[in-house]
Amino acid sequence: MNCFQVAMKVSIIVPFHWMKNWEILLTRCLLSIEAQTFKDYEVILLKHSTMPVTSNRAIESAKGEIIKVLYMDDYFAT
Repeated sequence: MNCFQVAMKVSIIVPFHWMKNWEILLTRCLLSIEAQTFKDYEVILLKHSTMPVTSNRAIESAKGEIIKVLYMDDYFAT
């Protein structure tokens, strides 16, 4: 693989929590990730808590060169 063919893996951390319409929001978020043309990614679902330790563990377990936190009420535009 030469320098023009480098594929960077992206880790997408999706914190979620129970709230009104959480199923709809989480589904829209995950479908927006799946609809992207870039496919070298992993998704880490994280039950959102107030403890930063949980978020830090998710970040530490991420394997991507780029880490994106995408909250369940957000989504990627296509």
